Amino acid sequence: METTNRQTPDSKSPLSDLLKAQEIVPEKFLPVIKFMEKSIKFIAEKRSGKEESRVVDALTPWELFLSSLNKKDRGVIKEIRTNTDSPINPTSMAKVALLWMMKNKGKYQNQPFLITLSPDKKYVDPRKKTDNYQAAIRQENGTYLVLKINKSETLNISNEKLFKIVRNSSRDPNNCQVVVDNRSVQNAFGWELNEQIPSAFIGIAQNEEGVITLNTDHLCLDGSAVLSLAHHLGHYSKTSKDQQSQTKYPTENTKFQPQILINKFAPSLLKLSNTQIMKVFAETMISLGKDPQQTILIPTVGKFNSELDNFLEKNPTSHSRIQPAIFALEQLANQPDYVRSHLNKISDNLNEEVLTHLFKILNHPSVPEKIKNIFLKKLKHVPYLKKLVAIFNGVGLVTLPKQLKISHDQDYGKTRDNVSIFGNTMKSMVDEIAINLTRYIFDDKITFSLSGNKSKADIDYLENFAKIMENFASKLLN
Repeated sequence: METTNRQTPDSKSPLSDLLKAQEIVPEKFLPVIKFMEKSIKFIAEKRSGKEESRVVDALTPWELFLSSLNKKDRGVIKEIRTNTDSPINPTSMAKVALLWMMKNKGKYQNQPFLITLSPDKKYVDPRKKTDNYQAAIRQENGTYLVLKINKSETLNISNEKLFKIVRNSSRDPNNCQVVVDNRSVQNAFGWELNEQIPSAFIGIAQNEEGVITLNTDHLCLDGSAVLSLAHHLGHYSKTSKDQQSQTKYPTENTKFQPQILINKFAPSLLKLSNTQIMKVFAETMISLGKDPQQTILIPTVGKFNSELDNFLEKNPTSHSRIQPAIFALEQLANQPDYVRSHLNKISDNLNEEVLTHLFKILNHPSVPEKIKNIFLKKLKHVPYLKKLVAIFNGVGLVTLPKQLKISHDQDYGKTRDNVSIFGNTMKSMVDEIAINLTRYIFDDKITFSLSGNKSKADIDYLENFAKIMENFASKLLN
């Protein structure tokens, strides 16, 4: 399959000039950056690269970066508190997820759902097209029941013909987008849920207290898609009558990252603007000893370009895919006007952003994996250059999405109220981000989640971080 619009390095916005303009990198590093940039461009021009994708016409720079990672490093995790105090039925969660994919196909830019994960050396993108929406539900004996959605049936969860059992007991299911684990998952675990089945990009589990864990592949679902799916799982999944099936999900040798809701620790955040929240977050980081020149990543949505006009007309609810912007702590803390103007500039043209430009160059299909490995992983051990690598990595992430306009949909059945969502982010380029602040807005209910890398923050640290944020926030309001 021949793809179109292959991404190429953009010579109009050289990385060195962008870094210099943002005053993030000292002058002495600029010659090194220019040499890096020229070297990578030379290699890309001399090599014939892989095809980009089997499922979309062209990958964004952010998607090129995500495609260069392993599945386990693209994970995003969300916890959904249903406030039912009862286990959630695994089959019900599988049905909600399948119905959500079917009803939302084509809604999100470059995110088709009728696909599975199947890496191929000929392609950068590990996704491939498939024919059916399927979920694998783990059973007590370790096998999986495979459930399929009948695409020709009326899309209503009460329709008995909508879902069909493909296999009652499979030890190695394939071509499934969703895997649901029947075992109870503890708070902040479950990062490996979707790794049980190689083809799956959505993993779901729950516990006896009615908390659902949602683990997704960020290449396949961006933040807005994940939150929409989380919303539907929380509001429409049914509780389980079988209390005996709640065996424990193993946590030994699995990933754990602490995460808490912080509204009670930092209520003043509810009264701040986005720029003020970024300022307070940066001030807190600096007060805890972070270098003011270290960076924070801010997910940013670009405005639609001409290539998406036709797509937009057919899919008016769609949005352009989020990509990260980069700011020094000092900029966020002391230059609010610059932050606002730069975010607006990036929204007009994502190529103006440092990280977008870096992703576009380093993850070009023609650049060998060894070159990427050197620039993204090895340089952090080289004196004088490790600070440069740390700048691209970031020490924190702040996600402040707008309210998702999700209304009650009778096709999913009876809804429940008082659902809360919070969670963590994926790894950044070199190491895991230390602190992640995320705002969630559903039905005019605003909650803030604080997450951390376990090697840098535990629950007590996160609570203390939130209290310091409250001190800075209250000063802004006085």
